[in-house]
Amino acid sequence: MTYNFALPMFPGSNFQMEKSNWTGKLKLFKDGVLLEQLNENGKPFLIPTDNGKMIKAFPKTYHFYQFFLEIAGKRYYITKKYTWYEYVIGFLPIVLAAFGSGFLHSPAYVFMLLFIGLGGSSLNISLILSLEEKSSIKYLKVIGVSVVCFFAYYLIIYGFNK
Repeated sequence: MTYNFALPMFPGSNFQMEKSNWTGKLKLFKDGVLLEQLNENGKPFLIPTDNGKMIKAFPKTYHFYQFFLEIAGKRYYITKKYTWYEYVIGFLPIVLAAFGSGFLHSPAYVFMLLFIGLGGSSLNISLILSLEEKSSIKYLKVIGVSVVCFFAYYLIIYGFNK
């Protein structure tokens, strides 16, 4: 997942945060150049200033995929905050999976439902956080993912569970 953002103390500079979906490792780029990350407590990134000094930027996470950098005690948000309806539609696949698993008798089918639900919810949250697209297109994609998950649940519950 890649996030583009700006920091007010670096006018004219473009920042990019990359997070690996598999390992969770973060990379920070300033104007296309990878910044050094220290191994000390909090794993701060070193951001060079115009006068040659280095500023420590501590990456922080809140509510799953939302990030901010903490610089000198102040928070600079990289991703936007969710609204209540984004939580509802984003996590709809896992909620439907949990509800649907009550109709199943086999643990293997329950696992399949929960796996599909986690995948669908993860994809929905990624789509919601993508800032480049128009909101209407983004929400249509999220609803589409939820509908596909629902049909997959239907096949598992009523097709395979006889």
